[in-house]
Amino acid sequence: QLYLESLFLRGLVMVDPIIFDKPKPIVQENLNALLGKSPNEDHWERFTMEAQERQLKLEPNSVPMFVMSSQKAILEASREVAARHGDQSGPYGEIGLVEIDESSSVENQLKTIKTIDDWVDTIY
Repeated sequence: QLYLESLFLRGLVMVDPIIFDKPKPIVQENLNALLGKSPNEDHWERFTMEAQERQLKLEPNSVPMFVMSSQKAILEASREVAARHGDQSGPYGEIGLVEIDESSSVENQLKTIKTIDDWVDTIY
């Protein structure tokens, strides 16, 4: 957060965002999808508290933003993040959301990079 407030942010691409202020089972499901596991019960409170302290806090439509989702389990959170940060009447309008293939093949990685590059070209 401090880094973002200290420098001019020209655009932001969020990939598989997790919303930590959701009910615990939803957050755990999202973490399981991304990491293959979630923190054990002993560390859950500390983990979520630290994650919320590091949470990105931007006003809606304050920077150009793009959301990508590579996990079906995270898709709903990605949609919510895009909706939360978009504003049809704001300077950057609605936030784009693209589902990317879960495969980690080189072809899919190059396609994802091209998608990001194309988006960057549209904002500058």
